[in-house]
Amino acid sequence: MRSKKLAGKYLVILLIISIIPFMLCSCGGFSEAFDKEKEITSISLSENDINLTVGESRVIEAKAYPEDSINKVLTWTSSNDEIATVKGGTITAKKAGSVVVKVEAQNGVNASCNVTVTEREITKITLSDETATLKVGQTIQIEAKVTPVGAKTDELVWSSDAQDIAKVNSSGYVTGVNAGIANIVCKTPNGVEASCTVTVRAAIQATASSTSPTQPTTDDETEPTKARSDSNNSVLSNHKYNGCIFPDSSSRKLTVSEVSKLSDSEAQQAINEIYARNGYIFKTESIQEYFEAQSWYTPRGKVDIGDLSEIEQYNISLLQKYR
Repeated sequence: MRSKKLAGKYLVILLIISIIPFMLCSCGGFSEAFDKEKEITSISLSENDINLTVGESRVIEAKAYPEDSINKVLTWTSSNDEIATVKGGTITAKKAGSVVVKVEAQNGVNASCNVTVTEREITKITLSDETATLKVGQTIQIEAKVTPVGAKTDELVWSSDAQDIAKVNSSGYVTGVNAGIANIVCKTPNGVEASCTVTVRAAIQATASSTSPTQPTTDDETEPTKARSDSNNSVLSNHKYNGCIFPDSSSRKLTVSEVSKLSDSEAQQAINEIYARNGYIFKTESIQEYFEAQSWYTPRGKVDIGDLSEIEQYNISLLQKYR
């Protein structure tokens, strides 16, 4: 009886041992078939064509199918990182151009998105000045700031509606040509523009009777080379420096003490000096020749009292009292 039981047990063990290899083979084949069924077979993107401006970013989503597929590791690449980069589906535009952004699974299945990058378009121009005043021959610069920040400004076009009055170059430098008013316009290729009204002042044409305290003399009797020989010794010879009685009368206020010692012609000469420093062209030939002989004199044309500094206007008023 015992021997029969042992024989039965050995038989069961042998059966189990013989079945195990078949089970292992069957399980392996089943697992392999299962893995193949769960691999990614396709990828879809939330967008396949997008347009961006330089500096802009956009996120696109990728979905792998079947949804219960295994090994969902996806790799993103850009065909040109100089134009646009991509990281985890976030695309960032760098410069104008076109690229292809691709997402790919480990088994080679992939999907792509076409990306077009354009420059930022200017939506607003702000000029440094809305109005400006300059003299004939004088040049000033009008600066342009654009919105949005970072938009290209090398295509801005500057123009003047009266080039015989004021002309402007491609960098916004405006030069006065003749007296009058001109409109300076800065414009983008897409039609956005801003303007500045420029007033150009002409030269003063003073007459012999123009002896007001706000104008230089044109009377030969008050030529700068002539001084009145009365009362005290002339300070023309004592103060004359670099062709001037007061070489610093445009940068400091004169005192009553020093001005009261001047003769009439010396006071007038001191007034002329202030105007000459600002480029005034004198009507009287002898006076004009005198200043043209000075190395610091640059003739420009018109000079109004309003063109002078506060210090210069103060000194002219003071000198006028002793003229």
